[in-house]
Amino acid sequence: ATADRRPAAPAPFAPPPTTADGLIARGLGYLETGDPAPALKDLGDAYRLRPDGRTAALLGYAHSRARTTGAAALYR
Repeated sequence: ATADRRPAAPAPFAPPPTTADGLIARGLGYLETGDPAPALKDLGDAYRLRPDGRTAALLGYAHSRARTTGAAALYR
């Protein structure tokens, strides 16, 4: 049998990330576990810290996974 390769959900007692890279990593972890709401928060915070194209694309991806329309505002 093959092992499940999905990352584990972030531990609730882990210290919160303080960098854009840390927020992106945790946000992507939430997306992988099917929980887009905290992913949107983390990726939005990462975008405020580092408003570059990669972070905008990841935030847009999270919006599409959450089926929201917030991604359109990133491309104004």
